[in-house]
Amino acid sequence: STKKLAKHIGTTQKVIVDSINYEEGYALARNKYNAPDVDGVVIIENIANRNDLQVGEFVNYRMDTKQT
Repeated sequence: STKKLAKHIGTTQKVIVDSINYEEGYALARNKYNAPDVDGVVIIENIANRNDLQVGEFVNYRMDTKQT
């Protein structure tokens, strides 16, 4: 629910990268609370300078805004 997702804003979460779109400059990920194709996703924006993103790998990401 929206309330459950909102409690993660402002926290750093370990997320797994599901896909990377270099052309558009973002990656899609999920945390341990999200099931693929069921729950919301974490959108990692401005990835041009990130060299730590690989599909299937975990990264720490600060949840700065509401995710979809």
